[in-house]
Amino acid sequence: MKASPGLCRAAVLVCLGASAWIAPALAADKDLIELQRQVAVLSEQVRTMQNAVALLQSGVDQKLGAQDSLLRQALETVNRIHTESAMAAKTYGDQLNQQEQKIAAPVAALNAKIDQMLAAFSASQENIGEMNSRLGKLEQQIVDMSNTIKALQSVPTPPPQAAGGPPPGVTAQSLFQDASRDELSGKDGLALQGYTDYLKYFGDTQKAAEAQFHIGQILMRQGNTEHAIDSFDAVIGQFPKSTVAPDALYAKAQALKKEGQRAEATQALRDLVKQYPDSDAAGKAKADLTAPPRAPKK
Repeated sequence: MKASPGLCRAAVLVCLGASAWIAPALAADKDLIELQRQVAVLSEQVRTMQNAVALLQSGVDQKLGAQDSLLRQALETVNRIHTESAMAAKTYGDQLNQQEQKIAAPVAALNAKIDQMLAAFSASQENIGEMNSRLGKLEQQIVDMSNTIKALQSVPTPPPQAAGGPPPGVTAQSLFQDASRDELSGKDGLALQGYTDYLKYFGDTQKAAEAQFHIGQILMRQGNTEHAIDSFDAVIGQFPKSTVAPDALYAKAQALKKEGQRAEATQALRDLVKQYPDSDAAGKAKADLTAPPRAPKK
């Protein structure tokens, strides 16, 4: 069956109309698909960026965590050091206070001792000044005494009585008393001169033996042992019956010991015991003879 021309024409018109509507629709779908594709790509890029940001944030968080841990450790270390320093400072301060308390008393005592020493030193300086003054006077006395000894050394035995006699106003009693007083006062030089003058003017009196004995004693004290022995021999030889003869013999024995002549000293002691057995000097001689010998000094 053939279609009518009118129907064919209507079909053609419908097809043309449909084609005209479908073509734009298809074009619109392509744009939409392209847009959706671009959106999908952007979404994927956004997710990638989000993941990268998340990874970056995680790394930052880890680093910040590590830094925070290190900071806390550092703060703890600083606090510990501060605490230990405070404790050490307190301990050191306590020890320092204890040391100060321990040395305070000794230092005070030392200061007091130094003050005493300074006072003593000042007093010593004054004493030294006074001693220097006395030494000056003593040196003059020594010079005088030395001159007197030199005069006596040449004549140890009593000289004969001077023909001219003593000076006016000088008596045997006054001359002997003055010499004795000088000897007791420690003025050996003046005493030696006085006893020598006594022997010069009054050598035949009873006191002459005593004057000669005192001369020997003074010479012994001055270290002139050799001439002291001569003086004691003069007493023994010229005044054997005098009261000082035993003492002179005993003093001679001691002088001989001092000179190292021990055999001669022992013989003098034996002579003393034999010649003057009842004297006090004989008793001392017996004690010396029976005493054990002393060891020589090194």
